[in-house]
Amino acid sequence: MTPTFVRHYQPDWLVLMADSGHHARNLISAVGGISPGLSIAVVAADEVAGTLGRAHWGRGVRVIAGSSATPSRLMCLMTTSDQLDVAVFDLAATRSGSASVAFHLTDREWQVLLQLTRGRSNSEIAKELAISLNTVQFHVGNVLRKTGARSRAEAIVKFARCGFPGATR
Repeated sequence: MTPTFVRHYQPDWLVLMADSGHHARNLISAVGGISPGLSIAVVAADEVAGTLGRAHWGRGVRVIAGSSATPSRLMCLMTTSDQLDVAVFDLAATRSGSASVAFHLTDREWQVLLQLTRGRSNSEIAKELAISLNTVQFHVGNVLRKTGARSRAEAIVKFARCGFPGATR
């Protein structure tokens, strides 16, 4: 990645792969100076990602994910960040002092949860995601179970409080 690349292509997002906390901080600083409005996703080992935390949310970092994040998972996190205008911290394993609690939702469960945050009914979600009503009910049940919520509203609150600590709504 060079300043010329970012200036020339003007991407909406830049995904940084970091092998240490120091490396990640240097990359974030360099990119922030090149293009202040650029959204950044940092992918690093869980122990590295866990050290980054909230200090970087205001510096363009919108997503921090562990190295086990698949490309489709990363895209889902980035889309969620854009659509809800929040920063997303997603690690496979939680640690004391980490910025959030990971829910371990599948990509489809994240999509369903996103629809729940918009106040959509099961039938509206089914239509939006082009899946059956039974499939929506299945995914809503998984979201409730995995978040430890007893209701859709509680899942949304946990999502907002735990999954997205740097909310900028």
